[in-house]
Amino acid sequence: MKCEQIQELLLTDYLDGQLDGEGLKSIEQHLSDCPGCREFLAVARKITVEPFYSSKKVFLSQEDVWHRIKQQIEKEHSQPSLSHRLAEMILGLKELVPKPAWALSIMVAGVILTAVYFNSWNRQEMVQTASSEDNGQYIAYFTDDVGSGQPEDNGGYGTAIEEYFL
Repeated sequence: MKCEQIQELLLTDYLDGQLDGEGLKSIEQHLSDCPGCREFLAVARKITVEPFYSSKKVFLSQEDVWHRIKQQIEKEHSQPSLSHRLAEMILGLKELVPKPAWALSIMVAGVILTAVYFNSWNRQEMVQTASSEDNGQYIAYFTDDVGSGQPEDNGGYGTAIEEYFL
C-alpha cells in the first residue's frame, strides 16, 4: 500500500482499534519500514487521542443515548424556526408554480425594485438641485443682486472686507 492509504487507515481504523488480521499486519509492516508514517502516527495520536486521556469518562447505555437523541429530534421538530417556516413556504410555492412563471416573477420583482431605487435616486438629485438653486437666490439676496444679476451701482458691496472677499 502507498503512504496515503496507510495514513488514511491510521486516522480511521488503526487508532480506533478496528483493524484485525491482514490489514493490521500490513500496516504494522509498513510502519516498521516507513519513518514518515511512524511520525505521522505519533502526531495523529498526540492530536486526536491524547487529549481524551484526561477527560472524564461517561458511561451511558445505548438506550439512554438513543432516548436523548430522540428527545432532541422531537424538540427540534416541535418548534420550527421562522427561517425554516419561511424556507418551507418558498419551496412549497416554488413547487406549485411552473419554472417559467417562477423565473418571470423573479424578473418582474427585479424590475420593480430597480425602478423604486432609481426613482428615489432621482428624487434625491432633484432635492439637491433645488436646494442649490435656493442657495444661489439666498446669496444673491444678501449681495443685493436679486433683480439684475449685476451688483448695484452704489459704489461696491459695502465694507472694505466684503469687497475684498467678494
